[in-house]
Amino acid sequence: MKKTFCALLLLSTASLLAENTFEKLYKKASTPSDSTRIILADNFESGIRAEVQKLLHCEDPQGKAGLSLTSSTKASGSNALKIQNSTTVKHSFMPALSQWFKGSETIKSGTIAVNFDFKIPKAKGVAISIECRDYSVKPHLSNFSAVLTPIGFRLGEISKAYPTEQWLHCELTIPVQHSGKSVTMSITEANGTVHKTELAADSIKAVSWIGLMMAQKNKSYVYLDNLVISHNSDKSSI
Repeated sequence: MKKTFCALLLLSTASLLAENTFEKLYKKASTPSDSTRIILADNFESGIRAEVQKLLHCEDPQGKAGLSLTSSTKASGSNALKIQNSTTVKHSFMPALSQWFKGSETIKSGTIAVNFDFKIPKAKGVAISIECRDYSVKPHLSNFSAVLTPIGFRLGEISKAYPTEQWLHCELTIPVQHSGKSVTMSITEANGTVHKTELAADSIKAVSWIGLMMAQKNKSYVYLDNLVISHNSDKSSI
């Protein structure tokens, strides 16, 4: 009985620590400033916001793939987003969350930040591909690719491992037209441990699309929470 109580206490403490860590990171990422514009912020506590639903690009004749709300697991709060894949999606890059910056909204300076918490089950999980492209030129340019898997992440050609079967926080910062700067990908554990890698950003002249895509056609699913996309236009503060 005593061992069971201690185990439950440790589990409860770990869960509270995780929630506090991810909630703080969400609040930090979603707080605007004079130079930071919050493009999108959703912690899914009030359902799935229309802005998030508009990001979804998914064609599934059988209607199995798509977004849903879940309370069975979450990084913080009461709910999280479940992204379900299917063998019946039209294309292997679906479902995808696509953030567009079209025409005059194309990002040509400053820094874009993408923040979210994620959990990829080893048994039913699959890689999440993150793509950053410039469609303002023809042919379009691929600025960089990153991947999150059940066991680790990759930015460009650099791969690193992280703990499995748990919630993690991903922060991706993308400098645009900043010579000598780097794209940074940071993965933060619930206990505050950070895994980080960088990629030279000299070639990034503009960003018109960022996509989070499920790779391949299968029955996998992943969880997201505390999604924030922002743009810092103050070059001097970057």
